[in-house]
Amino acid sequence: MGYREATENEKQRFLDVCAEVQALGDGVLEFDKKHKRVIRRSSLEGGSNIGGLGEKTMHLAFKYFFEEDTDFHEVAVGRHYADIMKNGHITEIQTRNFCSFRKKLAAVSEDHTVTVVHPIIKEKHVYWTDPDSGEIKGGRKSPKHGDIYGVFRELVYIRELLHRENLGFCFPVISCDEYKILCGWDAERKKGSVRLRLIPTELCGFYEYDTAFAFAQLLPKSQDEYMTVKSISAMIGKKGREASAFVNVMMYLDILEKCGKEGNAIKYIYGKNY
Repeated sequence: MGYREATENEKQRFLDVCAEVQALGDGVLEFDKKHKRVIRRSSLEGGSNIGGLGEKTMHLAFKYFFEEDTDFHEVAVGRHYADIMKNGHITEIQTRNFCSFRKKLAAVSEDHTVTVVHPIIKEKHVYWTDPDSGEIKGGRKSPKHGDIYGVFRELVYIRELLHRENLGFCFPVISCDEYKILCGWDAERKKGSVRLRLIPTELCGFYEYDTAFAFAQLLPKSQDEYMTVKSISAMIGKKGREASAFVNVMMYLDILEKCGKEGNAIKYIYGKNY
């Protein structure tokens, strides 16, 4: 398990699905100028569709990419609805924050195998929409580049579930176009603006893991007697919250374990699951 490039067939099928989803239209958008947020978005698939209510383009695209047959979409599992459920296996697509996703994941993974899908945005171009005229400008390339280590800022919210061996992960690596509403507080109205939609434009590959314990391969082998957050940060090329979240998750999985302190720095060694 680990990273693999998307096949040409997968890349083309993803583009086809994205085109079909975009053709459904944006539905009805209502923008609250006072609080600077989109307050209602009609279903992309129609009001009678449970999963379509409020779903964004990104989420729908991945749902149709992983399962074209809508009979397997939005299947009731207890008090929740699985994005996809087929032959007893659940696929849950979470495009953004994992915090709000925690309770649902805990419930559906009690008695089913589950694959969590969370896209990594490798590259994106940003466009700006004027809320008054509807004019779209921009198209600049964002300096931000997502990678596998950035995912740990979300995984830390579900760390108590990661020991479940029936829980797998798929992180598609994509490029996309981002559309924002010009509603910010600076002269250009960009600072504090609101995201309107993310539209995938390319599928590059996948990071795939049968269980969270396979994340151990993302921690390089150190020749030192012990490690600190600072040294691990240098090893993985991440700083701040991303490095701290990575270490936190590795601790929960017993891939790292504490072995004392040196000054104010906690010392770590490889754990039993490394």
